[in-house]
Amino acid sequence: MEQVAPDQWQELAQQLLQVRRPVQAEAVVRRQLSQYPRDMHAYVLLSLALYRQQRSADALAAAQTALSIEPQYAEAYYMASLAYAQQNESAQALRAVGQALRYNPRSSKYLGTRALLLNAEAKREQALVAADAGLLLDPTHAECLLQRTVALRELAHFDKANDTLAILLYYHPQLPVAHRLRGEEALRCHNPKIAQAHFQEALRLDPTHHKAHTGLVQAVKTSLWLPRFFERVDTLYLLY
Repeated sequence: MEQVAPDQWQELAQQLLQVRRPVQAEAVVRRQLSQYPRDMHAYVLLSLALYRQQRSADALAAAQTALSIEPQYAEAYYMASLAYAQQNESAQALRAVGQALRYNPRSSKYLGTRALLLNAEAKREQALVAADAGLLLDPTHAECLLQRTVALRELAHFDKANDTLAILLYYHPQLPVAHRLRGEEALRCHNPKIAQAHFQEALRLDPTHHKAHTGLVQAVKTSLWLPRFFERVDTLYLLY
């Protein structure tokens, strides 16, 4: 099997992916593959670049090519799971991440993805088990903390969900979805001003965060409605 040590091309591709330039990252990886067509690591990076472009079928094909080179490559199974999930094939996605965990059972990333997929299927208890297993390996893992928060909230364990969300915000204050969840919790507790601040922060970090925008609109409407509501209550109280 042809192996290529990490070098400048790989670092460049990863940097491009980090700054949300997957098309350019794809070009870098394809140049590497033109010279080393059996570089399984390059195929996984290619899969990620294609996944970030919403090209799930191509991303899946790249992951499967990596697996044809190395059938026990956990990261390729992980990328296959993401591609399947992007195609709304949840059963296939869960099977693929299960294979990733078979070959690397001590990966918080894979356990967090399993929790995400289980939450998407409303299997909250199973999602909680997966998230907790990942947090045993890495107590600060963002996806595991996020999915634990979601599962607990959907199970109506709001105190535990808020404790987990506080940890998530402490370790990952730049995560837009964490601020959006905090905003939603503030709305549930009738604190529209706090909700508004967190929705605005989520949108500052990610202007395309549609759920945060929806939450912000609701928070603004609620903050305008509540004073009028209590004014009417006070008026009715004086009438009696």
